[in-house]
Amino acid sequence: MDKYKSIKHISCEQISCFSDGLARIKQKGKYGFVDKNGDAAIPCIFDKAYDFSEGLAAVKMKNLWGYINKAGSIVIPFQFADADSFMEG
Repeated sequence: MDKYKSIKHISCEQISCFSDGLARIKQKGKYGFVDKNGDAAIPCIFDKAYDFSEGLAAVKMKNLWGYINKAGSIVIPFQFADADSFMEG
């Protein structure tokens, strides 16, 4: 039973499965990511987001898509009308 004492309760509208060590969540209409401890890894600031794949996640702000890394840094600027997850490079 002791192993369950460390589980955190996350208040959110939506949560995905873990992908590349992070889970996508939706809080107050915005998307972000939490780590396996339930701690906020990337704040919920995005209008839309996809799960991480190959170290990157497609995220949308102000009607444009870009890509962030697992540290939350923008690695491909917001410039696309549509986006998808990376697969096989």
